[in-house]
Amino acid sequence: MATSRPSLGNLPEELLVQIIEYSTLEGFCYIPRDHVYRIRRVYSDLTSLSLVCHRFHRLATPFLYQGISLYDGHPHSSDNKEYSIVPPCPRALALHRVLRDNPPLRSMCLDLEMVFDDEAEITDEDFRVANDLVSWLGRTQSLRLYGGFPWGGSDSGQRENTLGLIYYATRSMTNLKEFLLDMGNDTNEGLSLLEAMEYINFPSLEILSMTGNGHSEDWRPMPSSNSEEPRTAPFTCLSLAYCKDSVEAIEKCISWPKDLVDFTINTSGNEEVAHLSLMDAQSWLLNHKETLKYAYIDLLGHNQGIQEFDASIFPRLESLTLSRTQLNDDVGDGVQNNLCWESSHPDRLLPPNLKTFGMSFGILGCCLINNFGDKEVSWLRQLGQAAASRQSSLETIDILFQPWSEYPHKYGNYPDDHGYPWDRMSGLRDELAEYGISLIYTPAPWTKEEWEERIAKWLKGSARARFEHQSGHEQGYY
Repeated sequence: MATSRPSLGNLPEELLVQIIEYSTLEGFCYIPRDHVYRIRRVYSDLTSLSLVCHRFHRLATPFLYQGISLYDGHPHSSDNKEYSIVPPCPRALALHRVLRDNPPLRSMCLDLEMVFDDEAEITDEDFRVANDLVSWLGRTQSLRLYGGFPWGGSDSGQRENTLGLIYYATRSMTNLKEFLLDMGNDTNEGLSLLEAMEYINFPSLEILSMTGNGHSEDWRPMPSSNSEEPRTAPFTCLSLAYCKDSVEAIEKCISWPKDLVDFTINTSGNEEVAHLSLMDAQSWLLNHKETLKYAYIDLLGHNQGIQEFDASIFPRLESLTLSRTQLNDDVGDGVQNNLCWESSHPDRLLPPNLKTFGMSFGILGCCLINNFGDKEVSWLRQLGQAAASRQSSLETIDILFQPWSEYPHKYGNYPDDHGYPWDRMSGLRDELAEYGISLIYTPAPWTKEEWEERIAKWLKGSARARFEHQSGHEQGYY
């Protein structure tokens, strides 16, 4: 009797669905330090499967809608007109039609990203597609919005529509774990922190990341909401990047979550908080001293120094990253970017459970200081030696060093020719390995030869050119 050949197409549909689901899964995880709670699939494989036959098309298509994004790469490096959902580009309109006509596909979405074209003239109708998406996709676990608060947005009405969109999302996306709101780095008109505490009220939220919060004195709270009360928010991970709000608002926002495990902040460009120091950040976090595990404190005030900052008051702290400019110990001695090792540093910077210590050179690693020199090597070497002699928990030192290639002198920081920084890092890595400590660092964007060519070119600049660039920066031209 003839027997049929075993074939993938002969398998029961329930088993085929499981095979498609697990064979195309690239990743699905919550990584606290990277703020990731997203579904990632190999969409090229899914597309190929959907073209095999009608049966495979029916089974594979729903997985194409688990992660919805209209662009490739980071939205700020793309043409927002081509990928925007507000106003809706052709792709967004096509997506809207598919989900309108196939309601079962809506329940598949776990990850949604929306891009706003903030340079376009926005009308109320332009928000129709976006409002429908947040209303339909109730199972979404990660929602990320890029834009929505343009310069002058409070006059155009877009601000109110964006706030309405967020409000609709809080009503429909009751399973949301991650909310990211990226309003850009160069606006003072982004959502204020007090507004955020009114409108961002997702009951299952774990991760809140905001970039470009502005400062608003005339915001009107919603009368029915009390979500801004301290120690009430459910999220445990908070990231505030390029925050331009007031000190009082920042402090209130940090006290908002019931328990904070993971915290990131930088206030670049915020002159109102130029006086802030690491001690200020420490005081903000005192309410969470029993729960805090990860802290990334980057660019608060202007070289206010490490002073009496004491990380040992956070007994569960496992990862601490500090800005290089705020590791200065004596900011009043007139020595720019001074970095001195003190005997008190191990007591204050090596809490009992600390596994990773990071040194960030500039805004979240993007350098304003254009060299990693001998003083940095010496300081980190002594930190590693102290950790080894104390038999501390320190396992890794992380150097976030990514010099700006196009404008090395933008902030008046011309590099000194002390050699290739990554040679110095690799040498320090070998030294620390002897103490059982791993050194990791940002990969070099240039070879040693390319670096030397750039250094030579930069150093050929006349003293007058350097003075003009520095003066231009101080007067706000750059």
